[in-house]
Amino acid sequence: MKKIIKVSSGLMVMLAVLVACSSAPNRMSQVNRQHAVVGGGPTAMMRAAARGDLETIHNLIDAGHPINAATSEGSALSRAIDNRQMNVAMYLLSIGAKPDTGIPEGEASPLMKMARDGETHMVRLLLAAGADVDYADRNGDTALAQAARQGNLTTVKALLAAGADVNVSPSGHSLLMHIVSNNDLLLAQVLIAAGADINFRSDDGKSALSLAREKGYGNMEMLLVQSGARL
Repeated sequence: MKKIIKVSSGLMVMLAVLVACSSAPNRMSQVNRQHAVVGGGPTAMMRAAARGDLETIHNLIDAGHPINAATSEGSALSRAIDNRQMNVAMYLLSIGAKPDTGIPEGEASPLMKMARDGETHMVRLLLAAGADVDYADRNGDTALAQAARQGNLTTVKALLAAGADVNVSPSGHSLLMHIVSNNDLLLAQVLIAAGADINFRSDDGKSALSLAREKGYGNMEMLLVQSGARL
């Protein structure tokens, strides 16, 4: 029997997942053996994900549509995330959607987008589903860089716990340098404790300490010096 499930909270989302899986016991096995890369525009699954239509997604899966089909516009999971359909994204992950499928070359991954927005719960779900924690876009940005620059401390800690590289250098400056430029003392402390190269120099010869001094950030300069930074 088909069930139309409307969800409006985290608890109801999990209920929707459980009901959907129990109503179609073979859904997981169907999903796990289906993976396709197709051309053209968005698939029916992608369109349903974008508008948050769980019932249509259930029907498509039962009819054999591949959940991980990807086009130049991404995948069902990426479309759900792009349109902030978190209930759909959680459901897709629960039945085997691959987080890194269908990322256009050089573009941000779903993990990066969720890290930027401080969606720590979704970040953890994506990581648990196998998202590449250190995937970088064409600018060298990673999920950690996105989260840190937005000041999303909880998300930063979740990514570091998952093994994110703290010494990424988007746009030629280290992540620590970007955080110093933002004068975010707490995040700077977290990155230093995680092993950030405190004396990294960019191609123009600047370092985290020189930036702090240049901008007149006295407390930041003190933190860096006490942590071993040198000009």
